[in-house]
Amino acid sequence: ARGLGGMGGGLGGGPAVLALLAPLGSESRLNRLFSLGTCLGTEAGRAVDVDYERTYALVAIAGLDRGIVAHAAYYAKPEGPAEVAWVVADDWQGKGLGTLLLAHLAEHAESRGIGSFVAYVLPENHRMVDVLRESGFPLLGSRTVGQVVFEFPTSLSAAARDRFDRRERVA
Repeated sequence: ARGLGGMGGGLGGGPAVLALLAPLGSESRLNRLFSLGTCLGTEAGRAVDVDYERTYALVAIAGLDRGIVAHAAYYAKPEGPAEVAWVVADDWQGKGLGTLLLAHLAEHAESRGIGSFVAYVLPENHRMVDVLRESGFPLLGSRTVGQVVFEFPTSLSAAARDRFDRRERVA
């Protein structure tokens, strides 16, 4: 995993993230974007529009072409928790990348004084619910119309750190 570095803003990262988003299956696209009609080019541009203080993103790259196989970001507001979201290429799901990126985002956010995250999840997105529940973060969950909202601190307990260390070795 690495920060977007030279990929941020208008420096060319949008096409690389678009290459991650475009082949997603309809279930993955719906679970991440909450709509199959979302413009992927716009979403890719938003994904790389980071300032490294209040907005921050990471990618995981793999393969000989060093293509992006996962993207994760947080978007902080002046008040309240920062929104966190991530997407993992269909072929790479279930390998611990999402959990690993979440841990790195939390570490960065905490270092910037951001105390908590909020994640919005479709109720039928059982994989994401499981990732969050098994993350080691203490979750506060609630339901609203059409989504489940999880809020959790960015600080990691000793047990959560151990869990992330194990996931990092696997991922």
